[in-house]
Parts: sequence; structure tokens; C-alpha cells
Amino acid sequence: MLLQEVLVWRQIDHPSILPFDGVWRESDDSIPYLLTPWMAHGNAHSFAQAEHPGQVIDRLLIEVVEGLAYLHREEISHGDLTGVSIKISDGEYHARLCDFGLAILFKLPSSLLYCPSSSGGDQFGNIRWMAPETHYPQLAKPSFETDIYQFACVALELYTGQVPFPELRDIQVPSVVVSGARPRYPGAGQYGRTLPQTLWGVMEQCWEQTPSDRPTALDVLKMLQI
Repeated sequence: MLLQEVLVWRQIDHPSILPFDGVWRESDDSIPYLLTPWMAHGNAHSFAQAEHPGQVIDRLLIEVVEGLAYLHREEISHGDLTGVSIKISDGEYHARLCDFGLAILFKLPSSLLYCPSSSGGDQFGNIRWMAPETHYPQLAKPSFETDIYQFACVALELYTGQVPFPELRDIQVPSVVVSGARPRYPGAGQYGRTLPQTLWGVMEQCWEQTPSDRPTALDVLKMLQI
């Protein structure tokens, strides 16, 4: 399964996708390491915990959606979109998606990369970013619609520098999300960025309870570029 996922990543080529350089392992029975270019600014979650202007965050979000639209066009769902799975490149700060399609490798016992603690408290995805339908075990499957829900969580994360529902414990989040509740409008956060009302309106559409009511990645991209 690892080789299958790696082959998919190897064939992907888009400015908003982190390039894949290869696989390295110390010995035949050791854990394989996936090699990518070094991203000096780390992940988007850490990047957002500094006073970068809103214009920079807006551009990063557009690049994230461009990456999602590309993946969806290639019939690939990311499956675990969070600030940590977005890397920030050198120079003028550009978003690069990574870990797409690989999240399942850390959660299946048959995988070489299986790690029971990597599930974040559920079968697929990190619990605070998960769409309501994925909190049901029988429906816990990544899709284009769950990616869109997670994008809205990422937008909130990058503007506030905080995880979704910071006031709640992990164990409280699933029941709140399944009930239809969503994060509150944050206003001006501690890093000096006020989330635009137009962006908030797009996020609310992405957070729709029914998956089919959420916009596509291309729809979101058009709304952000207006």
C-alpha cells in the first residue's frame, strides 16, 4: 500500500503540492522515510502563530484551494487537511500541501507506517478538523466534501493561529460538530488579523452539515478570487 500511495504522489505536479523526492530506509526491515524538499518556514499552523498580515494568509488560502482543486481533478481526496499538513516554502511564503492520501497509512494495522497514536482520537483525520459525517465509524471515509469542510477549519486556524474549538477538549468536539454547531466568528485575533466577513461567509458554506450542500474546490476558489 505504501508503494501505491508513493507512486501517486510521485506523479503529481502542481505548485501548491509539496514535491516528492523519494523513499529511504536504513535496512529492509526498517521504517521507510518519505523524502521531500526542506521547507524553512515549517508548517502553516506554526507560521500562523506570528504577526503575518492578513494579505499573506489570504494568498496562502488561495494556494491551498488551488492544490485541493488539482487533487480533486485527479480524483484524489486529501483526507487530513490541517495546518500541520501544509508546509510554507522559502522566499515569499507559498503553501504546499502534503500528507494527502497518506493519512490512512498511519491508521491501518497492515501498513508499514502504522502508528496507533497518530489517529488523533478517531479513525480518519484529526478530530478538531473532521467533518460531521466522518465522526460516524460507518461513514468515516475521506471525500472531496470532507476536504472542503476541513479547508474552512484551516482558514480559521491560519487567521487565528489556534486550532478549531480551542475552548473545548478533544473528547467534546465530535458531539458538538455532529449536533450542527460550528466555531464562533473570531473577530480580531491575538496576531492582529481580523478574519474578513466575506471569507467567513465562504467558510460557513464549507461547514454545511450535509456534504452535498458544500461548494466544490473550484467554487471556493472562484469566491476567494473575487
